[in-house]
Amino acid sequence: MPARILIADDDVDLTMTLADRLQAAGFETIVAHEGVRVLEAVHRQKPQLIILDWKMPAGEGSSILESLAKKEETRRIPIILLSGMEDPSVSEKALKLGVKAFIKKPYETAELMKVIQEALNHGG
Repeated sequence: MPARILIADDDVDLTMTLADRLQAAGFETIVAHEGVRVLEAVHRQKPQLIILDWKMPAGEGSSILESLAKKEETRRIPIILLSGMEDPSVSEKALKLGVKAFIKKPYETAELMKVIQEALNHGG
């Protein structure tokens, strides 16, 4: 059974391209473009991994991470932060909130795929 990955980013082109790449690699994908939709999708679809952008409308990355960390059923889902943010305090805060890895946009597909496999294999 393929792992289900939630891609949470407000960049529609990025999410569609990434979803295509992940599906080609054998994953099932879910896409959300707003913070509130991310939380709805997590509870409805139960992904095994989340790829999260830090800046999105209706719910910034930090508030999403805090919400997920509060609930027993979501706190162990591995999360990869995929963001164009330059501020080192963002990656520090994200790591403190339980993010497994921080990948900077623009990303290398091979690097992201490697991090996804590691996060799925070593789980939450």
